[in-house]
Amino acid sequence: MSQPDEDHSTDLPEDDADDFDPFVETEDDRPAGIPAASTRGGDGVSSWGCWAIALAALALLTWLGGLWKTPREPTAQERAAEAIADTVAFVEGEWESVIGDRTLALDSDGYRATLTYYDDEGNAAGQSAGHWQAGENTVHISVSGDAGSYVADLKPIEVMGCDLLVPTPVEEALLVSCYWRLQSDEGEGPDEY
Repeated sequence: MSQPDEDHSTDLPEDDADDFDPFVETEDDRPAGIPAASTRGGDGVSSWGCWAIALAALALLTWLGGLWKTPREPTAQERAAEAIADTVAFVEGEWESVIGDRTLALDSDGYRATLTYYDDEGNAAGQSAGHWQAGENTVHISVSGDAGSYVADLKPIEVMGCDLLVPTPVEEALLVSCYWRLQSDEGEGPDEY
């Protein structure tokens, strides 16, 4: 059974039939309330929105970059060690007469400690080696060898012969080059060093 040929032409007038494009929207095809494509974006709202987003992103990246470069606060242990290392540098390595005729030298490089024994003529007769370490409120020194052993947890360090004091805790130390008096743990009064 054959069906009669149907006419598939559009209902457009003859002169408009050649210009018909099914992908182009006409005013009749749009839902009510939506403007034609040629009138959208004419007021510049979308370009201002893009600029606002770009500026906000730039401000956020700048703020995050500032946080990344902000140095962290050192711990109490790090501040104490740095304060004592600076003290050692100011004292230039030698402390006066720690134990009788011995002197104690503290080196900030590697936290080395050296106790040197001097004979009656003032010549170096022996040395003891060890280390030192700064705690939150004390400085621990431990050396042993030919010049004898010396182990101490030094409490507050007081600068003598100057107007400045090195208080407890150690990290709040004021650092000057002077001779030192260390507080004794026995409570008998300060030992002169």
